[in-house]
Amino acid sequence: MEQIGTSMQQAEAEQTEQFLIFQVEKELFGVPILKIQEIIGYRDVTPIPNTPKFLRGVINLRGIVVPVVDLRRQFGFADREYDRFNVIVIIHVYGKIMGVIVDSVRDVIGFSRNAIQPRPEFSSRINTAFISGVVSRENEMTVLLDLDRVLTDEQMGILDQVAQENSNKSN
Repeated sequence: MEQIGTSMQQAEAEQTEQFLIFQVEKELFGVPILKIQEIIGYRDVTPIPNTPKFLRGVINLRGIVVPVVDLRRQFGFADREYDRFNVIVIIHVYGKIMGVIVDSVRDVIGFSRNAIQPRPEFSSRINTAFISGVVSRENEMTVLLDLDRVLTDEQMGILDQVAQENSNKSN
C-alpha cells in the first residue's frame, strides 16, 4: 500500500503545467497558459487621464473595452519605445479581462512540478506574493507569476473603474 502512495506522489510531481514565457527588460516571466485568452500585436492604447503610471490605457477588443497594464512600469523597469516585438497578452484575472504589454513572447513550455522552486523569501518589506515559483532551465531563470497577485486590490479597483467608465462611454 505504501508503494502505491509513493507512486501516486511521484506521478503527481512529474505532471507538467504549461506556461507562456515572455520577456520584460532582460528578465523571463511565465504565466499559466490557462489564464491566457489571446496574444495580439502591440497597437496604440488610448491613454486615460489621471490614472496611475502602470495603467497604459484601454483598447477596444472586438467591442469590449480592455484595460492595458504596462508590465515594465508595474515591475519598476524603465520605459522604452515599443517596437514590432512588443505584444499585448490578453489575460483573465479575477474573472475579468485585461491586457499586459510585454517586450516579447518566447514560447510555451511545460514545467514539471518538481522543476518549480518556491518563490524566494526576502525581507518583509519586499512583496513577492505575485511570484508563484521560479524555474531554472538552460542557464536561464524564469519567474512564474501569480496573475491574480501581480496587481494589488487597489490597482484592480482602478482597472475596474476605468473599464466601467469607458464601457459606458462607448454605449
